[in-house]
Amino acid sequence: MTVTSYTQYVRDLKAAIDQVRRQPSMFESATIQLAICRNGFSYESTDLLQQRCLASSYRIGPIQGDTWKQDDGTASREEIEHFFQLPEIYAYSDRVLALDQSPLRNAHWDATIGLVDVVVTGRGRLAKKQRMLFIGFTDVVHAEFSLAVDDALMVHDHRPGSRFFEWTEEGHQSPNEEKRQPTEPLPAARPKRRWARLGFTWRSAFPGRNRRSDPA
Repeated sequence: MTVTSYTQYVRDLKAAIDQVRRQPSMFESATIQLAICRNGFSYESTDLLQQRCLASSYRIGPIQGDTWKQDDGTASREEIEHFFQLPEIYAYSDRVLALDQSPLRNAHWDATIGLVDVVVTGRGRLAKKQRMLFIGFTDVVHAEFSLAVDDALMVHDHRPGSRFFEWTEEGHQSPNEEKRQPTEPLPAARPKRRWARLGFTWRSAFPGRNRRSDPA
């Protein structure tokens, strides 16, 4: 199977996010959560749209520590924009959870990791959602090396899984959901704990991480 390139998907995803931010009146509600990891730091942002009012928050901190701080958005937005413009972008499948192989265990100093979790409801439309864990590179050489190492963990033929998934309507199962192997069960979902307080800690999506930084 072929490793799926998500470069264009990410460009389109950024356009969808920008539309919510520029024209909130066109939507009934939206929750946009992003976490970008590069060079040992994580940059997190949350956009919450309710009753046509959009509220945004940002925070930054080291991946291996608990010293997080609020950000005025300057540093976080810069890193987020950098990620969305990378020329080589791919994605991790559910296997990265089942095999306890967090990409943060071995820091990708030559890559950017990005978790993008979006739920959007247009006016008079059903809610749509997507949650993907991406890895982006500045050039083909670094991309090919990393893909060779992590091939078994990557999305092939647009089949990310059930925990990570492309755009789908709320309540519908992804048509490309991977079949789970009984010898590699996925960890139990912890959505309320993992995404609580808006200032979410995405590292808790991976088994074996330090739980002290998880939201209560």
